[in-house]
Amino acid sequence: LIDNTSYFRMEKNVPLIVPEVNPEDLKTFSKKKIIANPNCSTIQMVMALKPIHDLFKVKKIFVKNYKCKNLKKIKTAHFFFIFATIILITMHGVVGLRIIPFLNLNNNVKIITWCVIAVLGALPIIPIILRSKGYEEKFVDWFSWAGYISLGFFALTFLAVITKDLVYLALGLISKYSSGYSQETIDPQRREFIQKLLSIGIITTTGSSTLKGLYNARKGPTIMEENVTLNNLHKDMSGLKIAQISDLHVGPTIKKGYVESVVNEVNELNPDIIAITGDMVDGSIDYLRKDLEPLSNVVASFGTYFVTGNHEYYSGAERWLDETDKMGFTNLVN
Repeated sequence: LIDNTSYFRMEKNVPLIVPEVNPEDLKTFSKKKIIANPNCSTIQMVMALKPIHDLFKVKKIFVKNYKCKNLKKIKTAHFFFIFATIILITMHGVVGLRIIPFLNLNNNVKIITWCVIAVLGALPIIPIILRSKGYEEKFVDWFSWAGYISLGFFALTFLAVITKDLVYLALGLISKYSSGYSQETIDPQRREFIQKLLSIGIITTTGSSTLKGLYNARKGPTIMEENVTLNNLHKDMSGLKIAQISDLHVGPTIKKGYVESVVNEVNELNPDIIAITGDMVDGSIDYLRKDLEPLSNVVASFGTYFVTGNHEYYSGAERWLDETDKMGFTNLVN
């Protein structure tokens, strides 16, 4: 039996065979009568090195990957960064302009409030910049936590403010063109009181919603069960259970404890197949290996399959694919 799935690749009693390089190792068959292939990049490398080894007996190989800078990708990244910055400035600016004036703050407090808004607006960008420069430390994770929570709060507040203004505009137009429209001026103090009350209400509601969202995100994975009907499915496949793990995003905010809870939930389902469908990680293998380690403990009758997502490519897909090989997953490269 020739294993091309990486399932037996790391077992000591299963020889790694590249027929053009070490066919003589077929004699070291184990009792299982199984041989395995190295990963694809290793096969290509050893085939190229075989003639050199035959002449000079290579004892050690140092491997280093080099990637060409793609100017198109760099320009796209710069555009995304500029676009995201404009969105953040607009969102935080609108919230400040539509909330602060109605809170009756004195000038000093207003200045401090605007400074706080400016800092909170920068928080989602700071960890992205630091990670792009290779900084992956605990303090960067804390910046990420603060940035994501701040972004959630201001996004909700921005939508609430825009909705309030649209409702005000609609009511004004309805009043203006209705038959009972009156030119009578509304009491400014009453208007100011209503605006202040609405501003406080918006902040309170969106703040509570942000905390609720944070709680829901941290309380553990949600299991969603779906029955899928397929025509002409073989009777032996009836009742096949597939557990899909998607967008785990192990990284600045998802750590080992959360991964362990996912593993426990999935194993309790007793699945036949486990499919990990992309965006498993947000960071380098050196920083996140220990946090992801519990995922190797998932158990399925017919194996675990891993599909790469865009975040794997942001995080070094080649090294992560080697790691998922070692974890016993079958890689399906997307």
